[in-house]
Amino acid sequence: MSAQFTAWFERLSNEGKIESGHRLAQEGKIVVGRNTVTDGPFAESKEAIGGYWFIRADSLEEAVEIAKGNPCLDYGAIVEVRPIVPQARDLQMTRQRRPEVVSRADWLIARKRLLVKEKELTHQRDAVSAERRRLPMVKVDKEYEFDGPRGKERLADLFDGRSQLIVYHFMLGAGWDEGCEGCSFLADHVDGARMHFEHHDVTFVAVSRAPRSEIEGFKKRMGWRFKWVSSYGNDFNFDFHVSPTKDEMAKGKMYYNYEMVEFQSEEQPGISVFYRDKTGAIFHTYSSYARGGDLLLGAYNYLDLTPLGRQEEKGHGMEWVRHHDRYEAPSSSRGIGVGTTD
Repeated sequence: MSAQFTAWFERLSNEGKIESGHRLAQEGKIVVGRNTVTDGPFAESKEAIGGYWFIRADSLEEAVEIAKGNPCLDYGAIVEVRPIVPQARDLQMTRQRRPEVVSRADWLIARKRLLVKEKELTHQRDAVSAERRRLPMVKVDKEYEFDGPRGKERLADLFDGRSQLIVYHFMLGAGWDEGCEGCSFLADHVDGARMHFEHHDVTFVAVSRAPRSEIEGFKKRMGWRFKWVSSYGNDFNFDFHVSPTKDEMAKGKMYYNYEMVEFQSEEQPGISVFYRDKTGAIFHTYSSYARGGDLLLGAYNYLDLTPLGRQEEKGHGMEWVRHHDRYEAPSSSRGIGVGTTD
């Protein structure tokens, strides 16, 4: 029986469908309420748990079919199959297959094949970046007055002596309890990069419609150091299409990401870039919305290197993201647990 079981287990392990658990000791305790402890673990049931494994399956039914192949069943063993209750954000992980296990030589073949695609992507990204730099510019003649740490500031003041300005349209409206989680995720990446690109003639400023007093409270909570100003009372958010106008709100549609879309929120995320020449003239060079912000999310680049990746289902991106002061300790339990009863 031992050889049959080992062969069955190794085959499923190589297919990425099962993971080892540990044999359970006969000793144990049962805690009843807060004050009663008895010897166990199954002192009254005349049963003992022999061990457990984790099966990776898309459903309980599939896990049962896999468990039916256990040779121990032919010798009187009973196998219990129970789903491990995951957190909602772990559901994708329980459904995802582990990569195939192969030899080092086969891995090297697959890795070199992927490397060709990675180099193609790098060259394509370089070409797209070059085309972005060649986009024509639009002169900004309208005056905008922002409420910032130095009081009232014009758009020209936000450049802080540099010729290039990146504005992040941060979703924080008047009266909101806190800023958007996705925007906060992006903002967590700014200060580390800022100490470098500020020495490369680039300034970063976040802009929101919330009054500055509300911005400062949330900024302090998050511990960010970048500049953040309020556009409350001016048309900046409307002109760069990250807030719906009253007319758009009445119609239930707003112009966002270069098309009319269903109205979803009074604030939307975006990035706008400006250039200031030696005469002081300001030009709008680029704006990006929706997933365009992925370019600034370094954490995603780390996750994309891993076999489990982002663990996001289509249409449900960033569901796992929290404000950085609200993360809980990650769960280590994943999959479907299988135990044998002797």
